[in-house]
Amino acid sequence: MTRARELRTAGASLREICRRLEAERFPPRRSDRWHLEAVRRMLQHEAPYTLRPRTT
Repeated sequence: MTRARELRTAGASLREICRRLEAERFPPRRSDRWHLEAVRRMLQHEAPYTLRPRTT
């Protein structure tokens, strides 16, 4: 979540955040790729999400 917030603060669009999270190998919780709505919801929540790079 911190990475997504950093990107948003830097002016990245939701679409760009999706691309960057995938490129940096941060997996979404319930899907095989990031979706705009998932990123939007994640950024709206106060409680931190945990993003971990993929190990494979």
